[in-house]
Amino acid sequence: MNKIVIKELKEFSDVFKKQVDIFKGINICLDNFTQAQVVCYLDDRKDEEVSQKDLEDFLKLSKSSVSSLLDTLEKKHAIIREVSKKDARKNVIKLSDNTIESIKHVENNIVNINNKIINNISEDKLNTFYEVLELMKNNIRKDDNND
Repeated sequence: MNKIVIKELKEFSDVFKKQVDIFKGINICLDNFTQAQVVCYLDDRKDEEVSQKDLEDFLKLSKSSVSSLLDTLEKKHAIIREVSKKDARKNVIKLSDNTIESIKHVENNIVNINNKIINNISEDKLNTFYEVLELMKNNIRKDDNND
């Protein structure tokens, strides 16, 4: 097989970006899937105090990357940072009222896009895909940890 995985993933990413609009019909301005992931994560945990560290662990991103992401979302009025009611030394991240109104559109669009992507693919093939993808991610993580 002469296919190169990176090339195939890039091609999929390009097709994905051209074909889907995760943010169609929403009042907030999100620029990418990572921002949408943060919004959905916060919505799923709206009754909890979510810290930046929680988002770092969820997204598997560095402190500086998440800080920059949160700065961007705050400028867009998608999130707000508040002092924790449990620990005044800690900030918690919450969705803005405007984002709360738009969240169902984001979630519905993600579900619809996911369904479009996996349409006509058997559960066995999807399970194999997920297994192989997990192996690839682990291979990259091993390489990152050896630097």
